[in-house]
Amino acid sequence: MSDILISPAFEPFSKDHYRYKIAFGGRGGGKSENIARCLLVMAMRSRLRIACVREIQKSIRQSVHTLFSDLIRKYELIDYQITEREIRNVKTGSEFLFSGLQDHTADSLKSMANIDIAWIEEGQSITEKSLNIFTPTIRKSGSEIWISYNRYLYNDAVHGIFNSYLQGSGLEKTFKTYVWTEWRAENAIAIKVNYDANPWFTDENRTELESDKLNNPELYNYKWLGHPLSMGDNCLIPLKSVLESINREVKEWEHISIGCDPARYGDDESVIFVRNGFRVLPAITFRGVNTSRLATEIIRICRDYYTQGYTKTIEIKVDDTGLGAGVTDQLETAQNNEKIKPNPAFNLSVLPLVNNAEAGDPDYKDLGTELWGNVKKALETVSLPDDQELIEQLTNRRYHIEPDGRIKLERKEDMKKRGIHSPDRADALALCLYNPQNYDFSDTKIERKTKT
Repeated sequence: MSDILISPAFEPFSKDHYRYKIAFGGRGGGKSENIARCLLVMAMRSRLRIACVREIQKSIRQSVHTLFSDLIRKYELIDYQITEREIRNVKTGSEFLFSGLQDHTADSLKSMANIDIAWIEEGQSITEKSLNIFTPTIRKSGSEIWISYNRYLYNDAVHGIFNSYLQGSGLEKTFKTYVWTEWRAENAIAIKVNYDANPWFTDENRTELESDKLNNPELYNYKWLGHPLSMGDNCLIPLKSVLESINREVKEWEHISIGCDPARYGDDESVIFVRNGFRVLPAITFRGVNTSRLATEIIRICRDYYTQGYTKTIEIKVDDTGLGAGVTDQLETAQNNEKIKPNPAFNLSVLPLVNNAEAGDPDYKDLGTELWGNVKKALETVSLPDDQELIEQLTNRRYHIEPDGRIKLERKEDMKKRGIHSPDRADALALCLYNPQNYDFSDTKIERKTKT
């Protein structure tokens, strides 16, 4: 028997205890292979009852039974006995069961009550109904639910588990040249693994990846980077436009602009975006902070720029609805506080904005819709950070045409009914890119232009 090798990203799966262990990402990340290896190792240490399930399994060939069998033969794991429908470890008594969920009811799943680990494979295909029936049946003390999937749509039912337990941007982890993202909470751990986290990514796959990256960026983004597909043609901002703007090469233009979207509810993010010329810097995000903390962070950012020699006015646009008014008030007070100014150049222009205010452009129903329309135009020339959450939020908000012919953005309440969380990062970006003085985003024309 040879040692079973496991990718560094998956080590917590076999060593640490969490109720939910989640692995998602693009093709080539080695999710199924590594989870199967972890389970085989764990089942050799102690007696475990492991259920491997997916939404539809018409035959054993549609399960991961073959994957386990191949690994057992590859590593010469002689303690395992492979039957047509099950796999057992004759030394520890561990057993692997394989089942589909689609045709089961709560009663028919009672046999799962003594399961130690349930692995939901191809999780993007699992329906909300199946999840609601299945997860409560895994109720043995200390039991775990493992889930692996490639994102399909923004509101995949299975990704709702991730959203329920894990928040924020995650922690980037590295080992040698391998990179992945990890989230941890009290009851859950999740990793996003793409091809660059897989030590055994093949040359054949790399050739296919490079071809997709060159010839079909949207497919590359979904297939290899693990981003979900946009949810339809009636979304205001096309996925293609967003992808083309990621890390775009742009000309330098020193002009600082800030957008701030304070959170209105407990599960929302407070987000700050800073734009330096045509380049938008990575989001600064918070949860559960008050308006003083947000205002203090914005002032710190501004002080840093002025300390480094910036001499122009910094424009700060704030969503002034609800809690945002508190941020606006504190920033306006700071502008008149001589004690916080690092030098005489310090000058803030604070602009409070309300989404339901009248739009300046007659094509839009309200200012909130106009802000997003401005983002769509700006994407032709600005450079955005590679932020999966931002990409998903920008490309999954719908719109409709009002009876008067004007464009109206989908309400956030309606987005949540579709399983989509508040687009806090996208809103903050829209504020950041809003230009009340009408700066042109053209690479060849960056001076102020006059409205006619």
